[in-house]
Amino acid sequence: MLVQRQVLEQTPKKQTAKKQDHLWKPGQSGNPAGRPKGARSKFSEALVLAFARDFAKHGKAVIEAVRMDRPSDYLKIAASFVPRQMEIEAEVTGLTHEQRVAERERRIAEYEARREVVVLEAVN
Repeated sequence: MLVQRQVLEQTPKKQTAKKQDHLWKPGQSGNPAGRPKGARSKFSEALVLAFARDFAKHGKAVIEAVRMDRPSDYLKIAASFVPRQMEIEAEVTGLTHEQRVAERERRIAEYEARREVVVLEAVN
């Protein structure tokens, strides 16, 4: 068992040394010419434009067909529109549920009373 452990410990070191022999030096690229700047964005723009044109022509019919024929895919597509993270702002008041309900009912009653006054003034 001890012999196997020594072999396993030595193997990664040898492999690492071999990998380091052919690595590029810091700041050196394996492809100096590289991808031209904007090549990816040009492709993305062309794809989005082509998709937008096709969608303008066939979109509604395709959506309806997917909804009817493949509802699970339809649901996946619909879910993809929903943000993965949502920021929710809420005021923490320390009120109990019953107190919050009573406060809402009070505000609704005030609103309706003001609305009735405005309607009565408009009628007169």
